[in-house]
Amino acid sequence: MAPPILELNGVPLVLTPFNKDGTLIRRVDNPDTVNRFSQGQQTLADIEGFLPLRWPNLSLGLGRFRIDSDSAHIPDEMRRFFDSTLDNRWPDTCAYLPILEEDSTHSGLEEIRAAASFKGNMWSLWMDNNSRTILARKYVGSTTSFDAGGVVYQGMTQIGVESTGAATTASSITVAMPTVGAKRAIVVVVMAAHGSGSDASNIPTGVTYDGNAMTKAGDIGSPGTYAGAVSIWTLAGADVTVGTNNIVATFGSTRDEIFLAGVGVQGADLAAPFSTPAEATGVSTTPSVGITTVVGDFVVDGVLVDDGTAGAVTATVGSGQSSHMNLAATKIVRALSSRFVNASGTTTTMSWSLSGSRPWATESVSIHGYTSIPLDLLGVRTHLIALIATDDGIHVIRSTDGVTWTVSTTDELGSSILANTVTAHEVIDAGLLAEIGGEAVAAVWDEDNLNIIFYTSTDAGDNWAKEGTIAISSGNGPQGLQVFHGIDNEDKLVLMTEEALWEIDTAPSTWTSRIIRSMIGHTDNGRRMKVHSDGALWFAQGVDDDTPPSVYRMFTENGKREFEPVSNDFSAGDGMPADRMGPIRWMWSIPGQLWACAGGGKAGRNASLWCHTGKGWFSMRKHGTANQVIHILFGTADDDGTPRMHYAVRTSVGTSDANFLGQAFVNPRSGVSIKREASGYTDLPYVDGGFPLDTKTWMRFGINAEDLSGSNSGEYINVDQGITSDLGSLTARNGTDVGDFLSGTNRIALGTNGVGIAGLVIGARVNLHRASTNTNTPIWKDLQIDATVNLPKTDRYEFLVDLQESADLKGRRTTEVLTDLNTARTSDVKVPIVYADLATGYVKVLDVSYSERFESEGTQGSDENVQRRGTARVVVSEVL
Repeated sequence: MAPPILELNGVPLVLTPFNKDGTLIRRVDNPDTVNRFSQGQQTLADIEGFLPLRWPNLSLGLGRFRIDSDSAHIPDEMRRFFDSTLDNRWPDTCAYLPILEEDSTHSGLEEIRAAASFKGNMWSLWMDNNSRTILARKYVGSTTSFDAGGVVYQGMTQIGVESTGAATTASSITVAMPTVGAKRAIVVVVMAAHGSGSDASNIPTGVTYDGNAMTKAGDIGSPGTYAGAVSIWTLAGADVTVGTNNIVATFGSTRDEIFLAGVGVQGADLAAPFSTPAEATGVSTTPSVGITTVVGDFVVDGVLVDDGTAGAVTATVGSGQSSHMNLAATKIVRALSSRFVNASGTTTTMSWSLSGSRPWATESVSIHGYTSIPLDLLGVRTHLIALIATDDGIHVIRSTDGVTWTVSTTDELGSSILANTVTAHEVIDAGLLAEIGGEAVAAVWDEDNLNIIFYTSTDAGDNWAKEGTIAISSGNGPQGLQVFHGIDNEDKLVLMTEEALWEIDTAPSTWTSRIIRSMIGHTDNGRRMKVHSDGALWFAQGVDDDTPPSVYRMFTENGKREFEPVSNDFSAGDGMPADRMGPIRWMWSIPGQLWACAGGGKAGRNASLWCHTGKGWFSMRKHGTANQVIHILFGTADDDGTPRMHYAVRTSVGTSDANFLGQAFVNPRSGVSIKREASGYTDLPYVDGGFPLDTKTWMRFGINAEDLSGSNSGEYINVDQGITSDLGSLTARNGTDVGDFLSGTNRIALGTNGVGIAGLVIGARVNLHRASTNTNTPIWKDLQIDATVNLPKTDRYEFLVDLQESADLKGRRTTEVLTDLNTARTSDVKVPIVYADLATGYVKVLDVSYSERFESEGTQGSDENVQRRGTARVVVSEVL
C-alpha cells in the first residue's frame, strides 16, 4: 500500500498517523475571536457571535444617515437620527408623538408679517385688501384667535361724499366737497335729463374742482324716453386742493333735471390713479356693470333710471356697496354707490335692484391705491410701534392700545428712499426695529443709494431723527437686528446684512460701525437672528433651497469675541433629508431652546420647524405641502399663560395660514397635558455594527416603551426595516414591516420562524401611533437590534511528517526536507497544500516542531553520515 503523501509548497511529504486509529490530519480550534467586551459598541476583537445595537435616546439630534464601521463603538453615535417627525428632544426617551398643529383663527386677514409682545399680549401686523390695508390684531388665547385691534394703515380712505339736486331750467350745478390727506383722488358723477334734448346735451361741457379742470372718464345715455345721460369725471394729485371746495358742472344749455355727487379718497396711486371705465344700459329691474379691478381698488358707479313718473320706481343698492345718492325726481331716478374691492377676482360687479322694470344706464370707474407692506413691530414703553413701507417710503405709525393708531409726528423716515413703489404682498427687507438704552431704533434701507441708515426716537416712536452720517453699504436691506454686548461688555446694535455682520456703537454722539464677521453673500444671511439664553448671538449662513443651513454662535466677553458652529449642526455630519433643505427664515429664543423655521422654498422642499436644545437640532414640525415657506415665528405665553409657538405658512402669494404648537417648550415628564398628532416617525441611521463587509444574521428588534395599548387600535409602536446585501444600493428603511409593539410585546423576531435575515447593513423606521384621544402618546424609550456576525470561517490543521520516508521519496537527505518545511513556515505569503484528491488550497504554516533522533550510516564517527530521523509536527491555518 502506497504511503499517504501530502504536498506542501510543492514538496511531497509522507504522513504518519498520530495514534493507533490511523488519524493522519486533525482539525484543531482556531482561536480567531475572544469573548471580551469593551465600553460601548463592540469591535471585531470583542465579539463572539452576538451583536446587540442599542439606541438609548436620540438626544443629540439630527445628522446621521449612516454610522460608519469606524464609529460603531462610539456610544454618542447611537443618539442621533437622520429624519424624524417625532419629538425626540428629551434625554430620558427616544421619542413622543409630535405636538399637534392647531389653527389660529384669523377671519378676513390675508398675511401676517410681524409680531411683538406688548402689555401682556401678543400683537401682530397683517395685510388685507391685497396689501392696501394693514391691520393690528391681538392674540386671544382663550379662543386661539387673532382678534381685536384696529386699522394701522389703509392705503385708501374715503375722504368726502356730497350730493344735491337741481330744479328745471338749470345749466350748471355747484356742490361743496371736503378733501384731506395725502395722495388725493376724487370721482364726480353727473346725471342730467331733458325731455326734448339729445343725450349729448345731457353731458357737461366741463367739470371743475376748486377751479381745476376734471377729466371725463366716460359717459353713456339712457335708452329711455327722457334722453337722460350719466357721466363720470376724475381728478387726482395736487389739483385736488385740500379743504372744502366747490365742484362745478356746466352744460351747454339748460336741463330739466341735474344731479351731482362726488366721492374722494386719500392714498391713491398718483402714477396711475384710475381704471378704464365700464358702462352698460338695459331695460330691467337689475341694472349692473362689471368693471376690471384688483383687490384693494375703490370702485364708484352711477345709475340713471328713466322713471317716467316721479316716485314710481325705487332703487336698492347691491350687496357690499355703500349708497351715496338715491333720489327720485320728475323724470329720472339717480343713484351713486361705492365699494372697496376685497375679493380676489379680476371683475367687480356694481349692481342695483329696481322696484319695476325700467330703462337704465350705468357708468363705473375704480381708483387704484398704493400698496403697503408691514416691516416690523416693536413694543417700547407706552407704545406699539409699527414700521411699514408704502409707496416708495418708510413710515412709522404707533398706538397705545393696538386699536387706535396714529401716524408719528415725523411720519416718513427718509422721503422716498425705496427705488420704486412696493407691490402687493412684496417680500422686502426694508426696515427693522430695536430698542437700546431706552431709545427706539429703526434700521431702514435707502434703496436708492444701497445703504442702510438709522433713525432714533426718544419718545416711544413719535419724533425720529436720522443718526448722523452712518450708512452701511449693502445690496439688500437689514436682515437681522439685535442688541448684544460688545467686547467692552457694553450693549451695541448688531446688524446682519447680505454681506456681513456689523457692530454699531451707539454710545458716542456720532455712531460708529465696523464689520465683525464677513459672510458669503446671501439675502438670507442672519435672517431674524436671535440672542439666546446661552449668552450667544445665533445666526445662520444663508443658503439655497438645495443646501442645509449652517448656524453659528458668537460669544463676546471681556475683550474677546469667538465664533463657533452650533453643536451637531444641520451642515455637520451627514446633513439632512433633501426634502427639508433650505435657508433659515426666522429664529426665536426660549430659555434652553433655540427655534428656527427653514426650507419649503421650491418644489420637493417641505418647510420645517426645528429646535436646538444645546446638543442638536430636533424636528418640531414638517409641513405637509411642498413649496410653502414658514415665514414668521413667535413664541409666547401672553394673554392666558399657555406657552405656544406661533408660526405662519405662506400658502400662496398673499395668504398666511396661522398655526401654533401648544405647550411646545415643556418637558412631558412634568405631567402637563400636551396635544399630539396621530402618528409620526423617526428614521434611524443605517448601521453595519462595525463589520461592513461581513454578513450579519439580523435576529430581532426590541423596544422598551411606556403607555402601549393591548392592540393597534390604541397607542402602539410599529417598526419597519430595510436590510441590505448590496452595499451599492441601500434598502429603504421602511421597506419591510417588522410588526407592532403592544403592551407586553418587547421583542419581535425577524425571518420565518424567527430564523433571522442575512445582510450587511440594516436601517429602521420607528412609527408611533395613537387612538382618537389627542393627549395620549406611546413613549418610546429604547431600541435594540440583535444580530450575529457571520465571520468568514477559517480552519486550522496539524499533521505529522515522517522525515526519513519523505526524504526517500526523492532520494534526498532528511535535512533537505527540514529546510523545505522551514521555507514554508517563513513564507510571507500563503503556500499551496494538496492532499489526496482534494483541490489545491492555500495556508499559512504557523508552526513546525520536531520529534527526532540522530542515526549514523556507513563509517562510524563520520559526521557526514549522521541522519536526522523521526517526525515533524506541522500546524497550518486558513486565513481571512
